[in-house]
Amino acid sequence: MWDWLLWFFFGCVAGGVLTYIVMKLKRQGIIPRWYEWALGGAALLIIVLMVQTFFASLAENEARAAWMSLGFMGFAALVLVVVTIRSIKSRTPKHSGP
Repeated sequence: MWDWLLWFFFGCVAGGVLTYIVMKLKRQGIIPRWYEWALGGAALLIIVLMVQTFFASLAENEARAAWMSLGFMGFAALVLVVVTIRSIKSRTPKHSGP
């Protein structure tokens, strides 16, 4: 009955995190390339699917399936996030000391 509330809050948190990341990148003068946006979008999509699968499996009393999907999809999302961050950081200029 209150499923929409979960997704509302999840969307608010995801939107807030995305806004924070974009503002931080703008402040630092970093412009991500198209494939970095695609990798980040794929990671966000996997995270959304992971949350939905986890709660749907728990609602159907399939706790083992819920935790396994959380682990497998969470690992895939984590790998995509790390690859995206490393790709962005590899292009930023290194600051030498003061």
